[in-house]
Amino acid sequence: MIEIQIKLNIRPDKMENVMSYLYEDRTRSMSSDVFSEFNIKNKNNKIEILARCESMNILSQHMIETHYRWKELKDDGSIISQSHRFVTI
Repeated sequence: MIEIQIKLNIRPDKMENVMSYLYEDRTRSMSSDVFSEFNIKNKNNKIEILARCESMNILSQHMIETHYRWKELKDDGSIISQSHRFVTI
């Protein structure tokens, strides 16, 4: 099992757009069994995500299929900075 810890700093005027994407990603990935857990905390333009996935192979496939949209959010300045941490549990 892999735990993914993500921290994002979001441009204040883009928060609604980023949150919309995150909720869509959570719904899609939970219904397709990519993640067994996907929690989002939002406070003062900072978002923390804690997700759990069965394996790195499943996570890698998810990232290939959907994370081009993260690149779009970074390219348009919505995501100011991000950090990811992967923990084997």
